[in-house]
Amino acid sequence: MAQNPLKVFISYSHKDREACEELKSHLQPFVDKHLIVVWVDDRTLAGEEWEGPVSDNLNSAHLTILLLSPSFINSRYCKEIEMRRAFERAKNRGGFRIYCGQDKQSLRVEGYRQEI
Repeated sequence: MAQNPLKVFISYSHKDREACEELKSHLQPFVDKHLIVVWVDDRTLAGEEWEGPVSDNLNSAHLTILLLSPSFINSRYCKEIEMRRAFERAKNRGGFRIYCGQDKQSLRVEGYRQEI
């Protein structure tokens, strides 16, 4: 069992909730082995303050997965806040980015360091 599982933040448009749930099911074996902890904003209840928890979890994530779709790209918050912050953090911390499209054919990994 991993002592310190990686924190994974999934950024998605709420219009793509079903695709996000499918992605989470693919990540579940890693969760079960305590290799990762997945955070999505479905944990906030209606009427609760959500920007603070989203920002805190995005800032503490080791890995951010962007579930790209037309709805994601058309969401100002997804594109201008979550995606921008994820890219800045990846670049500054020497991380990498994973692009996931809903068509299951569009997956690209971009590294910033040779060791990855």
